[in-house]
Amino acid sequence: MQNAKTKCYNYISTHISVYLQRLPYVPVDQITYDSKNVIGKGGFAIVYKGMYQNTPAAIKRILIDSNSQDDVAHEIFVNTRLSHPCIVRMMGASRTATELLIANEYIQGNNLDAILHNQSAKVLDEETKQAIGFQVCLAVEYIHSKSIIHQDIKPGNIIVEEKGKRAFLTDWGMANIHDTVSLKIGSQTIVPPAGPLGGTIYYRAPECELHYNPATWHSDVWSVGATFVELFTGSRPWNVRQPREVKALLSSQTEPHALALLSPTWKDTINQCLMYEPEHRPTASTLAKVFRSGLDLQTLGW
Repeated sequence: MQNAKTKCYNYISTHISVYLQRLPYVPVDQITYDSKNVIGKGGFAIVYKGMYQNTPAAIKRILIDSNSQDDVAHEIFVNTRLSHPCIVRMMGASRTATELLIANEYIQGNNLDAILHNQSAKVLDEETKQAIGFQVCLAVEYIHSKSIIHQDIKPGNIIVEEKGKRAFLTDWGMANIHDTVSLKIGSQTIVPPAGPLGGTIYYRAPECELHYNPATWHSDVWSVGATFVELFTGSRPWNVRQPREVKALLSSQTEPHALALLSPTWKDTINQCLMYEPEHRPTASTLAKVFRSGLDLQTLGW
């Protein structure tokens, strides 16, 4: 006999399949891309520069199979809940039997990881770094207000405009929704997980990496802190050769090595994000106020 949790997952799987079919897809020919023009790659998808209804767009192509359709529906569902000037906007989606195409707003620029570590990329001045930090905090504050946990905040998921100082948070494949509707199965109420436990180890909070705790806004803030260490120093948070070394450092509650390279201006604030006790970390709202101080918003075009 199936237990309550198994029944719940079977129920969710069936309804996700229905949800995928009922999404407001556009005809396939309204989303086009050049397979040679790759602008990004992830574990589950490739992103191309293309067009959505004659408008430039970043086209995310995801192959669909029986194992991935839950994640596909989940990512689209998260995208449909988001509308913020510091978040890449989903424009539309189309679907065939084997693939899903998600058309996102195209930002003329590059991801922050490439900007920081590509020698040919532009050098960021301190004001631009602060502006990027402020916008990331606004985006995270917004998603947390919607009960959404990003779970994979890192430089590679922040797009910075080529001209100007605008920054955008992107990639919702790992996001979790904390207000998922619970299901009554027999005498038990089950709240199914809304997304996979994920993230990138260099930016993953210790409670998630060491104890496999569910992601929370606290763990997102740790990821913001690790990202900001890299933003303001140009160095990876951890000076290690292999990713597995990070786990040992987290176990011993070691500070990220690049934290020592931070200027006094930001060191205390970012250090608070990297506290090993999750409840001691500031909220994204608090961080946004700190990064807003002294910033000329007109430089962002606001």
